[in-house]
Parts: sequence; structure tokens; C-alpha cells
Amino acid sequence: VMYALDTEKMVSNTFAGLATAASCYLPKSFTNYHEASTVYKTDAKKAKKLIEESGITPGAITLRTTDNEQIKGMAAQVKNDLDALGFDVTIQTDTSPATYAAIDGGEAYDILLAPGDPSCFGADPDLLLNWWYGDNVWTRARSRWATTPAFAEVAELLAEARSKTSEDEQQPLWNQCFDIIAAEVPLYPLFHRETA
Repeated sequence: VMYALDTEKMVSNTFAGLATAASCYLPKSFTNYHEASTVYKTDAKKAKKLIEESGITPGAITLRTTDNEQIKGMAAQVKNDLDALGFDVTIQTDTSPATYAAIDGGEAYDILLAPGDPSCFGADPDLLLNWWYGDNVWTRARSRWATTPAFAEVAELLAEARSKTSEDEQQPLWNQCFDIIAAEVPLYPLFHRETA
């Protein structure tokens, strides 16, 4: 899915160029930015090859979205990109509270497209990583990533980073987290938008 999405077209059409495709969980402007070992660029051939290798037969899927205007604009592009791979995407749009209540209540969905920016709390990598990837509703109810070995590895790396006394010791541990999260994609940014 990540290789199928034309993020550059989304940036151009939805954000008038005022965003940058993600190459890490953190934006490039953040001090602790580290280019992830996996960076997604639009590559429909690679997406098709990965689908074939995985044994998945594209079929009907549900794309849940919040009613944010930018997200609604992006949803049409996501549908087009995934339909081109043989999927049959149905877009289901609701308010944010209704979307998350349904997901938290166990309602089925295949993909969620929603805005999010924990950096409103600052730039501390530990806080920002724990917001989306810690032991909380995001990993337990929404992405269901909390039961995976990769989740446990990230939790151990974050705990180890917290035990260090300098950022020089912490950064390599955070970098490992960024790499794992980019490869696993339990929840991941398509791009980082500029703030006017």
C-alpha cells in the first residue's frame, strides 16, 4: 500500500505543495530526525510485485477516514492508487470521534486515513514515539500492533533510551525505532505538512 500511494500528487493537489513526503516518523526539521532505512516512494511495479509475493488477492477493502477536508481530498487519491492495483476501495467517512469510537469498539476496517500531529506537545522523541507506538489505545485497539515482536523490540529500545543520560547515547536507539516503525508501518505518516 505504501508504495502504491502517489504522495507527491497528494502534496500537490491537497496541500498546494506545502508538505514533504515522509522519510522518517519525524519531520526533517526536527533535531532528532533520522532518515529511516525504509523510505516509501511511489512505485506501482514494486507494489504489484509485493502483492504477488505475499499471496494476497486484491479485493474489496474499506478505507475509513475522518471528515477532515484535507483527508477527504486525499481519500480519492488513495482509492485511485489502490484500485489501480486491483483493489475495490470503499471510502467510509465519519467525524473523528465516530471513527475512533467505531474502531475502538472493534468495528472492522482495512485502512485508516486521518490527520495527526503529536508534535503539538514538543519535539521530545521519547514522547512523540510513545504517543503513537507506546502501550496505549493506538497499539492495542487501533493498529493492534501491541502483540507483535516488533512492538516489544521498540518498547525495549525506548526503555533503554530513557535510561541513558545523553542524547548522543539515545539517538542510535531512537534511530532503530524509526527504522522498525518505517518497515512495519503499524501507523505511519504519508508526509509532514508545513504550518502556515
